[in-house]
Amino acid sequence: MGEKTRTLIERTDKFSTKHYARLEDIVAGRGDGVWFLNSEGLWILDGAAGYGSVNIGHSHPDIFRAIEQLRVKGAFMGPGSLRTEDEPDFKESICGVTGMAVA
Repeated sequence: MGEKTRTLIERTDKFSTKHYARLEDIVAGRGDGVWFLNSEGLWILDGAAGYGSVNIGHSHPDIFRAIEQLRVKGAFMGPGSLRTEDEPDFKESICGVTGMAVA
């Protein structure tokens, strides 16, 4: 596990509730179809069947259009088995605003 991944995991876990077990050493950077790129630059076949990715894949253009339309209303980060690169900053800011220990 690289230092970038270790740091992202530590920061995400610090500010996250513990709803789901997380994959121990994987942080997703972005996805495309059935693949996602981890924080170390490795493309990984997503066989986790999580949320909508099993049905529509990652980076589906219709989903991106819908997200862009909702983007101006705010962000949503749902719990799941993968951490995301944006998650630590997002959750840390939520904790800072709300005064809660975890988001």
